[in-house]
Amino acid sequence: RYERLAALLISAGRNDEALDAFGEALKRVQDKAAFAERIEQNLIRSGMNEFAEQWRERQAEWFIE
Repeated sequence: RYERLAALLISAGRNDEALDAFGEALKRVQDKAAFAERIEQNLIRSGMNEFAEQWRERQAEWFIE
């Protein structure tokens, strides 16, 4: 459900909130690396390279904490 919320937020141009929603989804999956990679690849396939970079940066912050 957080993944769907993130998609809706992206379509509304609310990327920071979308990143937060993806982060909530990430917290709830077992294979975090696979989930994170899937999201990144989907963003890249959608031509959202800058957003994919923001996603990578945000993950780094979460995994450091």
